[in-house]
Amino acid sequence: MIDTLFSKIGLTVAVIVIVGALVALFSLQKEGFRLDEIEATADSVQMRVDELSSLNAETTVPVYHGGEQADGAVVLPRDIFGDPYRMDLFPTAVLIDQRGMLGRATFQHTVHLFHPGDATDFTQTDLSFLDGVFGKLSVTVDQDLVLDRRYYGSAGYQTFLYLETCEGNQSVADSLAESIDSHAMSGKNSWSIECPDCDVQVVPNFVCALGKTYSCVAMIHVNQTYDPEDLWASDQAVTMEEFAQKGSENNEVIAVKKGDSFTLERYYVTVKVKTYKVGSSTPTEITIRVLQSFAYGG
Repeated sequence: MIDTLFSKIGLTVAVIVIVGALVALFSLQKEGFRLDEIEATADSVQMRVDELSSLNAETTVPVYHGGEQADGAVVLPRDIFGDPYRMDLFPTAVLIDQRGMLGRATFQHTVHLFHPGDATDFTQTDLSFLDGVFGKLSVTVDQDLVLDRRYYGSAGYQTFLYLETCEGNQSVADSLAESIDSHAMSGKNSWSIECPDCDVQVVPNFVCALGKTYSCVAMIHVNQTYDPEDLWASDQAVTMEEFAQKGSENNEVIAVKKGDSFTLERYYVTVKVKTYKVGSSTPTEITIRVLQSFAYGG
């Protein structure tokens, strides 16, 4: 009787061990399938973005989470195995994150993570500055996106990927740009520019508005973002090439928190230029004083 009891106990233990092993195996397989789906989602985003980035044409494509497949739209899953996920976008890659399980894919072409607004042109230097400001965009399954392909004379075709809500908030950046330019185009003076609506970053030629649901830029007539008095006196004569080189070496991102301000200054720069008298091939160097706009502080 005791032997029979021990046999039943042993059988029960064996069943428990086998069932536990099977459950662990099924759980492991499910997590493997989950990871495959996470990686497949990252690959799908990368493929569609690169597909649009390869076009020599201007076009706009909506990006939805779930819903019906519309003509031309990119439709992403609302969940993976019944659970939500987060998508982190970078200028060169996409990362899908669900409970610490990651899927990553690399873009073949750089993607700019901001709404370009009505900007008429971007140089590669402009885009490098702005990609530094908008270096990451985190997207939940409740947020839709816009994939935008535009042409600019200096930089050629460029791809932008931004939250759909940016379009309704572009006026925030436009209003800031209007305020900055109203001073930047006036006489010599210094002003404190307040940023009441959102965090702001100023880079050469652009002001960037950073809200919780938008990332927008607008062009401004300010191409120097450093304090000029830190580098030279206003009567120190420089060539235009030297002035441009100072800018490339010292321009920085001016970061301003919501409710704070930065300084905008119209500052005289003494510039050396060469002129030619009629009938002479020998240049004469003269100096002129030129008003330039600088943003700094923050």
